[in-house]
Order: sequence, then C-alpha cells, then structure tokens
Amino acid sequence: MNPIRVLQIVPAMNCGGMENFIMNVYRNIDRQKVQFDFLYHYDMECFFDKEIEKLGGKTYKLTVRQDNNFPKYFKNLDDFFKEHTEYKVVHGHYSGFGMFYNHYAKKHGVATRAGHSHNAFHESNLTGYADGILSTTFKYNLTDRFACSEKAGDFLF
Repeated sequence: MNPIRVLQIVPAMNCGGMENFIMNVYRNIDRQKVQFDFLYHYDMECFFDKEIEKLGGKTYKLTVRQDNNFPKYFKNLDDFFKEHTEYKVVHGHYSGFGMFYNHYAKKHGVATRAGHSHNAFHESNLTGYADGILSTTFKYNLTDRFACSEKAGDFLF
C-alpha cells in the first residue's frame, strides 16, 4: 500500500526553527504510512532539499517571494492542485499566504487543510506588518488547526 502523501507548504526549507521542527517530525514518522512532500514559495536550493529527497519526499518550487508576481502565483497554485490530485492533505506553515494556497487546495478537492502556528508575533518591519495583515485570513478554508504553544494558537487563530 502506498503511503498517504502530505503536502507541507512552507516559504522554503532552510535551517530555521520551523523547518527543523518539520524535519524532526519527518525523520521520525513511519514513512511507509505517511510521506511528506514540500511546496516552497522560493525557487532556490534549500538546506534540507537533499535530506528530503533521501527520505522519499518531493519538493516543488514557486517564485512568488522572488518576483512578487501574484497573477502568476495564482495560476501556478491553480495548475499545481489541478495536476496533483494525489494530495488529500495539506499542512500549511506559511500563514501570510495561506488564504491563497488553501483556497486553491479547497477548490481542487483537498479534503484536509491544516494550518500550523509556530510563533506568537510577527516581525516588527514592513514585511512582518504585511504578513500580519494577510495572516488574519489564514484560519479560513482550514479544516484543522495546530500550534506549537497556546500563545501561538491564540495569536494566529
């Protein structure tokens, strides 16, 4: 029997706290039953790419965080979920863009759309401010919510 494939949606898989958390879970799950794949918002080589591949995962890379081309991003998301019907579960770790990818996941029949809050604050700069505004919509189109702490859950959800 093939494992359930869970699409982890992240900005990128470099060596940060959220990324290490995901990788610690990934290394310790029964990958005969559950396999992680990753959808990035940058098209670049990332710290964990080789390990993800070694563990049986796939990476897909979009360019929106590099080119800020939102019409292209929306088309790419629509095409991605249209083409990748194998995903019945998405686990989003990128709340700022969650309103977009969760919309397309739902549109294309992804039954489980989980969101994960890893922080209890946004950075105090323009990017953090914009992310904070966009994050207020993350909870919509989710079927499940997770948080690394009660404060992180209260903050985002």
